This record gives sequence, structure tokens and C-alpha cells, in this order.
Amino acid sequence: MPNKKTKESQLDLEQKIIELEKKLGSQQELNEEKTAIMKKTIAETEHLARHLQNTTLALIQERQVANAKAEKEKLVNQWVKKINASFDLDSLSKIIVEELAKFLSLDRCGILLFQGTNILEAIEYTNDDFKRISQSKNFNDINFLSLKEIKNSYLYQQCISEKNKVIDNVLKLTNDTLLDDVQSLMAFPITVFTGDTQVTKENISESKNVFGMIYFQHCASQKEWQETEIDIVSSIINPLAVSIEKSLLYSDSKKRTKYAELLNSLTTQIRSSLNLSEILARTVNELGIALQASRCFLYFDGYISDEYSKNCVPPIADKMQHLIFDKFINQGDLGSIAINDIYQDFKIGLLSDEEKKELEISKAAAALACPLHFQGILQGWIVFHDFEKRIWSQDEIAFVEAAAAQVMVAMTQSRMYEKLNSYQEKLSRELKQAARVQTALIGGDVFDVSLETSVFYKAHSNVSGDFYWVAELAPDVIGVLIGDVSGKGPAAALLTGYLLGEFNAAIANSALPWFPEKMISFLCQSILYQNASSDFYATAWYGVFDLHNKKLKYTNAGHLNPYLIKDGQVTELGTEDDCGVPLGLINPKELEEVYIAREIDFVKGDKMLLFTDGVLDQKMPDGNFVPKNWIYDRLQKIKDKDVKDITFDLNEILNSMSGSTPLSDDRLMISLEGVDFDFQEFTCGQVEDINKLIDTIVHDCIEHHLPKERQIEFKLGITEALSNAVRHGPLDHDVNKTIKIGYRIDNGHFKMSIIDSGPGFNWQVYNYASIDDVFEDSEGGRGVPLLLEIFDKVTWNYLGNHIGLFFYW
Repeated sequence: MPNKKTKESQLDLEQKIIELEKKLGSQQELNEEKTAIMKKTIAETEHLARHLQNTTLALIQERQVANAKAEKEKLVNQWVKKINASFDLDSLSKIIVEELAKFLSLDRCGILLFQGTNILEAIEYTNDDFKRISQSKNFNDINFLSLKEIKNSYLYQQCISEKNKVIDNVLKLTNDTLLDDVQSLMAFPITVFTGDTQVTKENISESKNVFGMIYFQHCASQKEWQETEIDIVSSIINPLAVSIEKSLLYSDSKKRTKYAELLNSLTTQIRSSLNLSEILARTVNELGIALQASRCFLYFDGYISDEYSKNCVPPIADKMQHLIFDKFINQGDLGSIAINDIYQDFKIGLLSDEEKKELEISKAAAALACPLHFQGILQGWIVFHDFEKRIWSQDEIAFVEAAAAQVMVAMTQSRMYEKLNSYQEKLSRELKQAARVQTALIGGDVFDVSLETSVFYKAHSNVSGDFYWVAELAPDVIGVLIGDVSGKGPAAALLTGYLLGEFNAAIANSALPWFPEKMISFLCQSILYQNASSDFYATAWYGVFDLHNKKLKYTNAGHLNPYLIKDGQVTELGTEDDCGVPLGLINPKELEEVYIAREIDFVKGDKMLLFTDGVLDQKMPDGNFVPKNWIYDRLQKIKDKDVKDITFDLNEILNSMSGSTPLSDDRLMISLEGVDFDFQEFTCGQVEDINKLIDTIVHDCIEHHLPKERQIEFKLGITEALSNAVRHGPLDHDVNKTIKIGYRIDNGHFKMSIIDSGPGFNWQVYNYASIDDVFEDSEGGRGVPLLLEIFDKVTWNYLGNHIGLFFYW
């Protein structure tokens, strides 16, 4: 029997077992709980793994899509850059069709562009296996197709009917040249834009906004077009359209610039001449080259110009002109006429066999005729021929029309120039004749007077408004007139002629020339009467030089004061108060003492310079006038020179200051120097001494080559003049009264002054008397007519007691 201790040990063991079982149960529950948690965790992990896998796959797919899109965008951007890199339409078209054909592995790719009735671009890239019959290179200009053929083609019609056209299986269309050998195609219309918005499908279908298409053709087999391919091509259509538009604008701009340059060049060429034949020759040559035409000629008012002919083609026959102008041009239309294909556009059936032959000889396949208008009237035509069919562009027609306007202006100017030239030649002849007449009128006795004189005179034009006259009132009394009419040209010249005519009439018929103030008043009254209906006036200075008494009397009518050189001093003669009023501005009869005579001593060696305002109003190269005091300053340096050197020197200095500047006005200078005119004095009772003087005078003249046949009449004239002075001069025949006689003999000239102390006589009564008017039985009255018959000129002073005799041989 187990003892108590054993029992206790067994109880303890059982107790421990129970406790162990409890612990084991608890552990088992814990393990089961852990297992459930683990299973749940594993399930969640597996779910998460599947989610991560799906996410990763989605990311990979998105990346692949993004990469594809980026690749596509990169590719599109590369093409867009290439498209935008060129403004040349031909280069742009070649780049795009080649790039797309190779990228899509196509057999053909082409672009067709239109503008109105013209094909702007028709180019196609083709691989070697599917070249068209006419192709010799990969790039082909398919202009062998007409615009009508292209627009009627199935390809074009299908392209513009929808936004784009994709056909996997193309039916054989025997009448469509563009679809030869094609099994699959894709085509897109190229449309214009309105603002920022692309035209609608409805607008596309109307074709008015479609200016071309791009097409892709697969010929080896049928092709299933991928969405990516369609998408890529679609992406570049709009940039391509924009680039093409820019190219067209650039091309148009270049053409306009080119034509503008050509027009400027042509205008310069044709306007560089006023010769009509030369203008026509330059016109046809320049226009023929500019348009690269085979032939160009011009028809103007019945005149047919020489031809411009490319490649030295022979000129067309005259009969061809009838064909061109009667058949092509004279249709009552004043606009340009463009014939792209004479044999198609022109009604050949209307021509006779001879005309057809002429047309064939002319080789003309295309023609352009531009009218020449002037003030709405058709004057002629500019005609171009081309030996091949040719589409004349609107730019070419606009250029020719603009050139025609310039040609018409040049030709009109040429005709006007010819008329003007003819008129100018006639006017020039008349002006030269007027200048010769005026030259004959101006001057007077300037080269024959006893006073030392020198004149420089240069007119601004053929005829002048400056005038001067040197008159021998007697051999010892010289009248000098200088003046300037307002204005220039023929009108002023006519007035100078009128004034000088009046002046000479006064010298011949009255005593006025001996009195400067009366002479100036007479001229003022005369010009005022003659000039009542116009605003011309004249300045004048008139002086009477008395060489015997060594005096100068002068009157100024608004003229420039002369310079006087006396005793080595240069002074201005007169002041502004002495200038008086120009001729023709007032009536001298209405005012007292309008013109006043001044008197100064003027002895041998004294010098005077008279001049007009052209000497002071001369411009220099810098645009300024010559210095106001230049004459005075120069006279200070040349005052000791003789009168000829003075005028020459002053003109040379003036030329030096003015340089190449043309004359601003007429230029007139007169320099004078006083001389002695000696007289011998006799009483009326010294008849023998007077006779001896007559013999001495005759002998001296014979020594100076007086012709023998004129010696008797010469002696008779002198004897008659002195006898009259002795018999009729003194009052009551006082033999103690004196007679003064002075004379000069020089170079075939004899001049004598006779001054008696008597009261004189009315010489005007006998001034025009003829020796034939004196009765044979008359005892007197022969004196004056005899003198007028023998001597070349006879003058008297206002009293008739100072006579001047002039005899020339």
C-alpha cells in the first residue's frame, strides 16, 4: 500500500498534469488564434501583391503610352521644325513627301496645291518599283496633268468630300491616272484658315476653302492603315497648311518684290530716254527678259516696234500682226487678254488656211496682250508670245499692266518732249534772233566815242532785261544810259527795246538828251504810258559827260549808285536820297522835281564804274550772295588800271567767287575814263586862219587814208559848216565874236565840234531836210541839207549853236 508520502506525490503530479493540460489548452488556443491571424495576414499580403502587380502593369502601360505619345510628338515636332524651317514651297513639299513616305513605308506620297485656275505645286515621291511612266527620278513634277484632270479625279473628289479619306482596298479606276497601280490609299485635304478657326466640314465640301491635298499610296499590296499612322499624319496637316500658307505668302512677297524691282528698273530704263524709238526698244527688251517670254513686241498707234526674241528666233511676218490684233485684241475690251493655249482657247476654226499657216510659222502657243491706255483711250498693246502652253499668273499680268502704265507715261512724255523740243527749237531760233536784234539795239556808239569806255555784258538768258546806251550828243559831249527792267526773259527784253527806242528817238528829234533830269522824266512818262496794263518797271541812271568843260551832269531813277575814282580815291557817287524813283512807278507830271540833275567835275584821268544789280545779286557755291562791298574793296586795289582792265578784273573776281554757280541775273558793267577834247578859238573875222585850219584838217585826213574820191565832198562839208558858223552864228555879224573848233581823226573816223557864240537856230525844222528839197534858184537854205547829205551824222545841242559832225571812211 502506498504510503502517505507516495499519495501526496501522486496528487501533486496529477495536479501538475492538470495544470499542464490547462496550460497546453491555453497554448493551443493561442496557437490557433495565431494561425488565424497568420492566414489572414497571408491573404492580405497576397491581395496586396496582386494589387501591386496590377498597379505596376498599369504604370508600365501608361509609360508605354506616354513613351509612344512622346515619340510621336517628338517625331511630329521634328517634322514641324523641318516644315517651318523652309519658306520655299518646292523644298518644303519635297521634304514632307519624302519623310512621310519613308516613315510609313509607302510606295508613293504626293502634294497637290492650287490657286484659282493655277496649279501651284504638284510633286510626288515614289520608290523605284512604282515610278510612273514619265518619272526618271524619285521626285516627279506631275504637271503633265491638267488642273481639270486633277480636280475631276476620284482621289481629289473623295479627299474633299470628307475631312480625310482612308481606303484599304482601292478599286481599279482606269480613268484616274493618279490611282495607277494603287491598292490602298490615305488622303487629307489641305485647307485654309479663317482667323484662328479651321474651316468646317461643310466648308471643306464646298471646295472653296481647300487649296490642296496630300495623299499616301501603297501599291505592292493592300495595307491596313493604323490609327497611329492616321493620327501622326493628322497631327502635321494643320502645321503643314500653315507653313504652306506662309510659303505662299513669302513666295508672293518675293514675287512682288521681284516685280517691284523689275518695275523700278524698267521705269528707270525707259525714262532715261526721251527718244520714242529707244523707249520702245528698251520696253520690249526689258519686259521680254522679265517675263522670260519667247517673244515680245509693242503696237502703238499703228507703229509696230522691233521684237525681243528669246533664243534668237526669227521675227514674225507682218501678216501675223493682222492675226494678233484683229483676232486676239480688237474685241472691244480694254483689259489684258491672256491666252494660255492658243490652239485650245482660241477658235482656230475661225482662221483661214493662210492664217493657220502664219500661226504655225509664228510658233506661238500662248499669248498675253496688255493694253496701253491714255486718259481712257486705247493707244496700243504690249504683246507676249510663248512657244509652249503657259499659264500667265495674276502677278505677271499685274506687273505687265503696271509696266504698261509707266511705258505709257514715258511714251506720252516722249511725244510731249518732241513737241516741246520742236517748240523750243522754234522759240530758240526766235530768241536768238531776238538776242541779235537786242544786241544791235543795245550799246550805241560805245566803241567810237571820245570818252574812254569798256563794257562787260552777259545776259542771264538769250535776251536780257539789262540795257545800256552810249550816245555821242556831240564829239565832245557823251550821254551814257544804263538800266535794268524788272523781271527777265522776252517780256523784259521787249521793254528794254521799247525804252532804247524812245531814248534814241529823243536823241534824234529833241534837246532832251542834253538834260539828264528831262531825259529821265521823258522815259518815265513813256514807260508809264506804254506799261499801263502791267506791273513792269525799270531803274535807270543817265549822265552827260562834257569833255570840253570837264563836267558831268547825271540823274538817277532808282538805280545803283556808281563808283567814282578821283584823285586816287574810290567813292560812291550820290546817296540814297539821289536815287530817285524807278521808271514807270509814278507820273513825273504829277509831282515837282521828281528827278533832279547833279553836276560834278569830271576831268582827264577820272574814272567811273556803272553796273546793274546782277553784279551784287550773284550767289556763291555755299548759297550765300557775294559780299555787298566787294566792288568797292576790289576797286581800291585796281583803281590805277585802265578801264578795260578794270571791267575784266572785276568779272574775273566775280567768276572766282561764284565758282560753278550759274548767273543769278544779267551782268552788266561799264567803266569810263575822262579825256581831254581840245578846242581852238577863232573870231569871226579870222577867215584866213579858219581856211588854213580847213586845209590842215583835210591834209590830216588824207594822211589817215581818206579816199581821194571823197576828199572834195569832205572839204565842201567842213567849209559849209564853218562858213555857216561865221556868217550866221554871231548876232549882228559881230566879227569879234568867237567860234570854238575841236576835232579828232582816228581809224577812218573824223569828228568835229563847232561852238559859236550866237543864239543858235531851230535845227529841228531842217533835221530831215533833203538837198533835193532846196530850189535851184534859192539863195539860201542849202546849209543844213548839204551837211546832212555829206556827213554820216550831224548833231546839235538844244540851242542849235553847238554842232557835231561825223564823217567815216
